[in-house]
Amino acid sequence: MNDFHSDSQGHPLVEDLSTALLAGSVVFSNGSNLAEDNDNFFWDNVNKMMGIGTNTPSHNLEVVGDMELTHIATESDEHAFEIDVDADGFGDVKALDIFYDTGAIVTGQDEEAILVQFDEFDATGGDLTALGVLVTEGGADMIIGLFAGALVNPIQQLSGIFADMDSALVNAVDELADLINASVDTNIFVADNDTVTIGDAAKFEEIGFILTTVSSGAGIRPKFEFSTGVGTWTEFNPTDGTNQMRNNGVIAFLNSDIPTWAIGTGSEFLIRITRERNSLVTTPVAKKVQISATTEFSWDKDGVVTISALNVSDGNITNVGDIALNTISSDDGTSISVILGTDAGDDFIVGNNSALVVTGDDDRVGIGTNAPGALLDVRGSAIFNEDGGDNDFRIEGDTDSSLFFSDASTNRIGVGTNAPDQKFHIFSSDNTAKIHVEESGTITANTPLLHLESTNVSAQTVELRIENSAASWDFEVGASGTFSIAKDGTGGVETAFNARNLADTLRLFGGMIINENGAAAGDFRVEGDTMNHMIFTDASPSTENIALLAASLPNWQSMDRGIFIGDATTVPTGNPTGGGFLYVEAGALKYRGPTTGFVTIIAVA
Repeated sequence: MNDFHSDSQGHPLVEDLSTALLAGSVVFSNGSNLAEDNDNFFWDNVNKMMGIGTNTPSHNLEVVGDMELTHIATESDEHAFEIDVDADGFGDVKALDIFYDTGAIVTGQDEEAILVQFDEFDATGGDLTALGVLVTEGGADMIIGLFAGALVNPIQQLSGIFADMDSALVNAVDELADLINASVDTNIFVADNDTVTIGDAAKFEEIGFILTTVSSGAGIRPKFEFSTGVGTWTEFNPTDGTNQMRNNGVIAFLNSDIPTWAIGTGSEFLIRITRERNSLVTTPVAKKVQISATTEFSWDKDGVVTISALNVSDGNITNVGDIALNTISSDDGTSISVILGTDAGDDFIVGNNSALVVTGDDDRVGIGTNAPGALLDVRGSAIFNEDGGDNDFRIEGDTDSSLFFSDASTNRIGVGTNAPDQKFHIFSSDNTAKIHVEESGTITANTPLLHLESTNVSAQTVELRIENSAASWDFEVGASGTFSIAKDGTGGVETAFNARNLADTLRLFGGMIINENGAAAGDFRVEGDTMNHMIFTDASPSTENIALLAASLPNWQSMDRGIFIGDATTVPTGNPTGGGFLYVEAGALKYRGPTTGFVTIIAVA
């Protein structure tokens, strides 16, 4: 360098630099000498290009390296960074073009081409917009606010609120009470390798840091780790909205990014942050730290949208594939219509295993089946009125409005009536109130086709009644267990088996025929208290005999069409009244008259 001095007005003068500098060099002064640093700052005077970090710029301004813009607004509607572009009719013109090479990242590493971190700690209202797109009226075919290409998930949202964690350690010392109290400042990351450990009994996906003092320089260079067990850790790279503790912000990650996250010390899920910056002029001071256990919602690369609610204001949702929703609601006075295609397979399915299916090709509804065979096809169990409310249930026939009616208020069922007066009431006015029980298979013993039972033995008489205006037929099972059949009509009692108010066990008014079809197995027997064959008729073809007062079935001794009389256990000792005694004693047939007491031996033994 040659002479460097100033004139009388203080303007710098350089006498001769022609042999010392390269063309395009930008000269720097240290106060006594002039120098050049073309690798960091260079002007291409031929092409009119400026290079920062390069001496071969290929654009009007080319920067190789990082760049930070700090701006403090002095008035409303300021722009910290402004790009004004006039495409001037050309196509494929970009105002901002970012090429991002991820390198060999792995699961657990999150990267962002653009990260917007709002610090709203001092805000009391207002709206914050990370990306605002406005357009004037014109003739463009389409204005797109966000365009996502193949393999790109357009939206990933973590929904939740910030709350206190269960534990917070600074260098293994419990600082939870201070870190969740915004009125207390806590020094963090004071020295290299200092740690902050956040823990909670449940998994979380965000940690928010509000800082009273931010880190100076390039920040703390944090290392992030999650617990994989008690005392074991794995490193990962979440999204760091604090910019290495250089501003208020949120550290965010997805639980799916750290699938091996497990409970660590204290039975909690832990995240540990370690400072790895060796020297800092100013270290951060925390004002408040909280976590957010979030719910993930998304719009993925396959067009599957997972949301909490969808509000469509008097509009339509068309041409959709899979939708995962919690609630569908409409505005007052509007309805929600699901219009299906008319081809086979154009179905509306709710739930798993075909819980509810509406078919588009034949407008049928299946519950428990995806191939309903009728307008409504239910396959599986069904419950009506589970809560026990006064909610009736009715099935209407072609001409019967109450073909089946369940009256919840009276706990009764009506067939043909909506006002049943008994537990089960069948009504008809056209001679159709009939019950037909038919069994086409073999009837198993002790399995009656019609079974009526009263389990309360002390109850009133249980009646099965068929009645009309002229007479009534009663079929009764009394409280004592007797069985009664009675017809009370204009002709009086005609047939009764222990009928009401009658002492007789059996009363017949009219003839009775036993074994009219002449079956060989049509025996007839009357038992006594201790005797099995008080009266016995044998219907066998070769022994059509009658036994009277037999202790056991007689040996007919080849007799056919005869009478057997058993020996009297006790013979009469007194005179009969109104008749005589006929009995067998020791095999002899005897008769005792009513007046003289004389016993006549009719036949000897």
